[in-house]
Amino acid sequence: MEQERITAAKAAVFIGVLAVSFAAIFVRWAEAPPVIIAMYRLLFAAALTLAIIVFKNGRFKKVAVADIGWALLAGFFLAMHFYSWFTSLELTSVASSTVLVTMQPLFIFAGAYLFSSKRVTFAEISAAVIALIGSAIIAMGDWDAANAFAGDALALLGALLVALYLLVGRRVRSHVPTLEYTFIVYFTSAAVLALMAVITDKSFYPYPQSTWAIFLLLALVPTLLGHSLFNWALEYLETRFISVSILGEPVGAAALAYIFLGELPGIYTVYGSSMVLFGLYLFHRKKV
Repeated sequence: MEQERITAAKAAVFIGVLAVSFAAIFVRWAEAPPVIIAMYRLLFAAALTLAIIVFKNGRFKKVAVADIGWALLAGFFLAMHFYSWFTSLELTSVASSTVLVTMQPLFIFAGAYLFSSKRVTFAEISAAVIALIGSAIIAMGDWDAANAFAGDALALLGALLVALYLLVGRRVRSHVPTLEYTFIVYFTSAAVLALMAVITDKSFYPYPQSTWAIFLLLALVPTLLGHSLFNWALEYLETRFISVSILGEPVGAAALAYIFLGELPGIYTVYGSSMVLFGLYLFHRKKV
């Protein structure tokens, strides 16, 4: 039974990666500021999750106060991740942004080494250096465009934030129900982003009907079919397995950007992305 659940979790992660690959495209299509796009995505996702809880269980299962605290922290990290990444997508290419934002495995393992007794091997350091050089090559292609360079930096910050989000989630997902956990996380993220929207004087409405449809699509596809599946899989799989699997996102996002946006990656992005993905593959191939 346990092996069947592990197999199901791996399948769920694969579906999740396909789902999150659409996020960058939807964000580009939305006619709203990044903080508003992120807020409505998570607000709608929280509402849909609550509806599922009521339909499935009829009530909200009890969650320990300490676990609620961890879920609130995860929600904060997720909100900051979306804000930095969505802003990045306004400043740089889909390919560059999604490659850099999926560098979170390096931060996850860095955290593991800092707070555990694990020893860093030469092979792991070499793989990390390859990935970092790749990210530098991507940034080199944007040195002649100040906004694009800032977008690359924000995408990398988004990678750090999503790594923290996954690490916190792994801490509580073994004993907190998926639906209850994800509702707290999504609602917290939406609240944080709403506060940021107020502080930065961004309007909550009006927006075109097509943009409202995109808000809903973001909640349904990359959030419920993406992040929620990742959160469920955290109960059965190591954080590093999920973080490595997410490396498929930039490939899917780049292909979708070419199909739907006509955005062809530049030579620096192609070479740099190849190095990032190869370095991260080497970093993890003996660990997953």
